[in-house]
Amino acid sequence: MNNIFLTGEIQVGKTTLLNKILEKINLSIGGFQVDRTIEQKGSSYIKEFFIISLINGQDSFKIATIKSVNDVCDVKVFTDSFETVANTIINESLNSRNLIVLDELGTMENEATYFQESVFSVLNSPKLTLGVIKKKPGKFIDKIRKRNDVMLIEVTKENRDYLLDDILEIIEKHFPGIIRKNYFSSNTNRIKWYDLALGYKGCEYPQVFLDKIYSYIDNMDNMTILDMGSGTGAFTIPLSQKAKSITALDSSINMISHLKNKCENEGIKNVNYLISPFEDIDIPPHDIIINAFSVGVTKDYEVLQKLCDTTKKFAFIISHHENDTYKFGEEELSKRLGRKLTEKRHSTNEGIFPMLDKLNLDYDYSEVEFSFPQYFKDMDDAMNFFITYFNINEEREISILQNYLDETLIAKDTGYIHPEDRLSRFIVIKK
Repeated sequence: MNNIFLTGEIQVGKTTLLNKILEKINLSIGGFQVDRTIEQKGSSYIKEFFIISLINGQDSFKIATIKSVNDVCDVKVFTDSFETVANTIINESLNSRNLIVLDELGTMENEATYFQESVFSVLNSPKLTLGVIKKKPGKFIDKIRKRNDVMLIEVTKENRDYLLDDILEIIEKHFPGIIRKNYFSSNTNRIKWYDLALGYKGCEYPQVFLDKIYSYIDNMDNMTILDMGSGTGAFTIPLSQKAKSITALDSSINMISHLKNKCENEGIKNVNYLISPFEDIDIPPHDIIINAFSVGVTKDYEVLQKLCDTTKKFAFIISHHENDTYKFGEEELSKRLGRKLTEKRHSTNEGIFPMLDKLNLDYDYSEVEFSFPQYFKDMDDAMNFFITYFNINEEREISILQNYLDETLIAKDTGYIHPEDRLSRFIVIKK
């Protein structure tokens, strides 16, 4: 079963669940999602609906407007938007992505025949399709419901917190190997904590690496940059002020959504957004590639070769060093909790050097030490972070954690910091 749709009442959490599913899948993502805005004036309001392209994260097109004045509604559907731009998004996604998102389908598309044909082409394809479909009847969506190759799952307030694992199990059965195991999902809190660390004035990341990059390139005005594993924009945002354009690539839909919102708030318009692992998407060559802590490049020869083939001038690779300390006091905290210390995931990064030599590449190498403390607004914020990061549940462990934080956190700037000193490899590939 490669076509799975969620349905249910309005605002029951269908898109929230869909995004949790997408966060776990290691495929290139295309398709679209629908965004809504509302302007309320007393009892009157104007709702506007937009299709947001997941091909580049930038394209947005109005598909409908609902005006309500004195409880009288005027609905205007822009069928042309479905027939042209939305149709193009679907066809481009079918040709260039391995997971197609259709969020959501309803009654607005009833007269959009070309759009409907493209949707059915997606459903007829062998690619994984995940979507949201309105619960109320409609001549277009009723055809989808009746298909034998469509699984319809109703989301309710009672089951929405329990469906994720069941749906992932269904997907894994039909598409083995695409579900990320032991993945530290980038939810809202984790993104917030990472941004707090980046924004703390004592944090030397990413500036210490930006300074090194600038020493190789003094003018980026006409250059294109690919930021692999862009995250919340540590490199994308400052470099967007210097480069012609930036492609932000990340496999996390939550990270990309957060980055896009930050860029929009700062008026940054020269960024394209791709939701995909690097190895699952075709990307045109860029002048500069930045790969910060995206482990595939340091461990997989074919991925490294693809990176080099996609680079026109420079590739900057920042990776963990095997002599780097464990994050967030894991070594000491594991000892106190009586847990076995986890193996460092970056212990094989030194294997990149034979691969670089095999590719006959000209590169520079250095090791960089920098401060990257984690900032917390208060002690409760710190407790929540460590409980989440280390999966702490038992009261005994919570008590041990509290004692550890009392000893290690430093009061700073109306909050607290957990000191973190890092050691990383910095590799510069010169084409």
